[in-house]
Amino acid sequence: IFTKFPPFSVVRAAGPMAPLFLRKTRKDIVGKFESVMPDRFKYAISEYIYHCNSMRTTGEFAFHRLLHNGPWPMNPIADRMKDLHSDIPLTFVYGAKSWLDSSYGLQIKDNRPDSYTHIEIIESAGHKVFSDDEILFNTIVLNACRTLKSHRI
Repeated sequence: IFTKFPPFSVVRAAGPMAPLFLRKTRKDIVGKFESVMPDRFKYAISEYIYHCNSMRTTGEFAFHRLLHNGPWPMNPIADRMKDLHSDIPLTFVYGAKSWLDSSYGLQIKDNRPDSYTHIEIIESAGHKVFSDDEILFNTIVLNACRTLKSHRI
C-alpha cells in the first residue's frame, strides 16, 4: 500500500504537525543540521523541509512514477547506458552506508571498457552523500567537472 504514495505525502498529511513529525522520525536529516544551528533557528531545518514539501510537487510526482514497487526503477539506467556515446565521461558517487547499491555503477563501468567511468564511494557517507561529507563530495564533483572539461565533448 505504501508504494502507491509519494514519500512526502506523509508530510502533507501531517499538516502543521509535520515539522514535529520530521524532528522525531528523521533525526538522520534534521538532527545533523539542527545541532549546529543557533537556538533561535533550532527548528529551521524541519520547518524548511515541511514548507518545501507541503504542496504536491511535479518533481516528486514524476520521480514516484519512475519507480516500481518502492525504490527500484521501472527502467534501470544501467540497461540504457550502452547507448551513451563513449566519449562522455561518467562519475558515480555512492555513500558506503547507503541503502543504494553501487552495483549499477560497477555494471555500467564494466560495460564501457573504452570510456572513462569512475566510481567514488565515500566511506563516511550514507545515502545523502552531498551532506554526509560535503567537503569530500564537493571535491569529487569538482574533479568530475575537470574530467568533463578535459574530454572536450
